[in-house]
Amino acid sequence: MTTALTLVATLVILLAVGLAVVTGLKRVEARRREDFEEMAARRSWQLNITGEVLGRPAITRLQPRGGTKWVVESRRRSGDDSVRDLQSTEFSARDPHWSEGTMVMAGPLSPDVAALTGLMQGQMDGEMGEKLLTRLIGPGAAGDAGALRLQDGPDGVTILASCALGHRFETQALARTLMSWEPLIRGERGHPVLIISRDGVRVRLRHAIARAPDMERFIDLSTELARLGG
Repeated sequence: MTTALTLVATLVILLAVGLAVVTGLKRVEARRREDFEEMAARRSWQLNITGEVLGRPAITRLQPRGGTKWVVESRRRSGDDSVRDLQSTEFSARDPHWSEGTMVMAGPLSPDVAALTGLMQGQMDGEMGEKLLTRLIGPGAAGDAGALRLQDGPDGVTILASCALGHRFETQALARTLMSWEPLIRGERGHPVLIISRDGVRVRLRHAIARAPDMERFIDLSTELARLGG
């Protein structure tokens, strides 16, 4: 009898703790949503949140009111694959674009990726090249992937392009702005990636953004990169 009562009491305590945790998470997410709504109203942006679980949004989408000059989507989860792989935040706009090909600018290569890239002589085609690109910028993030080649560029950044850059881009200014980002997480996934192609411009983070101030900072960075890339 005593054992049964002890078991029941333990279950009640565990349920109470679990309920308290869930309630706390919901309150945190509610406050974060209010922060996003305040930011969107202040900046005249349209906010759309979908796929909530326990108050936590799966997709947060922002764009200017009255137009689609640019769009930002932050995804916390999607599908059945690894959450780490699927989390992303991406700014996209139709302009500027590069009609001649694709240019990718990212943070510095980690030592292992740099070694592999050196062995491949800067070429990104084939299965190994695809894996390196996925590691560097995320799955499916760059068009003309097979044609991308490592390019010379400013210290501290990695530049890939499908053809010669010539004088099309102010790479120094783009690099300074890109590297001004203060990462929200450690490691190479914390650094933004700039992609300019025939389809327009994208700025990509390989993780989700949960807080409004960080999202506002990311959008400001992205719009400045788009301006410099024009």
